Parts: sequence; C-alpha cells; structure tokens
Amino acid sequence: MPESRKRPGAHYETPADIPASQRTHASTILALLVALFAAIIAWFLGAGTTTLVIAVLVAAAAGYFAGKAMERNAARK
Repeated sequence: MPESRKRPGAHYETPADIPASQRTHASTILALLVALFAAIIAWFLGAGTTTLVIAVLVAAAAGYFAGKAMERNAARK
C-alpha cells in the first residue's frame, strides 16, 4: 500500500481561522480593479489628466459599492 494513503490530508482553514487583519474585503479589491480598468481605458482613449482622474474616482466608487453588494449577498447565504 502506498505511503501517501497513510498521510493525513491537508488542513482546511475556515475564514474564522484567518486573522481579521489578513482578511481582504471584496469591496476593496473590486474598487481597485474597476479603477485600474477605467484608467487603462481612459488612457487608451487619449483622455486628459483631469478626465482620467475623474474616471478613476467614479469607477472606484462604483466598484466599492458593487463589492459591498457582493459581500452582503455572500453573508446572507
């Protein structure tokens, strides 16, 4: 019999095992991703600096609220 069958399985970490300081929220990640995509699109479209900054701020706000909605839906289920 192979020795690997006798080895215990990998330990599964539940979210409660991860310290709160190391957890990342969906709202933060989504806000950064959407803002990055908006910056890239605005840059390729040749927008000025002011327009680029406004696009990034609006996209980050939209991504933040979309991430908050995702967190609410995940917590409800």
